[in-house]
Amino acid sequence: MGPGTDEKGRAADVTGPGFTIGEGRRPRSGRVTIEVFDNQIEPALKALKKQMLNGGIFKEMKRRAYYEKPSVKRKRKWAEARRRRRKALRRTAGLEDRDG
Repeated sequence: MGPGTDEKGRAADVTGPGFTIGEGRRPRSGRVTIEVFDNQIEPALKALKKQMLNGGIFKEMKRRAYYEKPSVKRKRKWAEARRRRRKALRRTAGLEDRDG
C-alpha cells in the first residue's frame, strides 16, 4: 500500500476546500471520493473530472482565480438568476404544450 491508498489498495479521499456553490443554498462539502481499481488511473481521472464538472467546482475555481468587484459580482448573479428563470419558464411552457 502506497501513499494515498487505504488498507484495500483503493485511493483515499481527495479533500478540497469546502466550496459553497451559490449563496442561499446549503454549503456543499468539498469532499470528492474516487475509487481506483487495479491501478486503472485513466477511468478514475475521468470520473473525477465528471464529478467536478457536475458539482460546479471548475466554474468556481475559474471564478475565484481573480478578484471580482462587487458591482461585477452583482451583475453576474443577476444574469445567472435571469438564466435560471428563463430555463424554468421554458420547462413549464414545454410541459403545458404537452398537456394541452
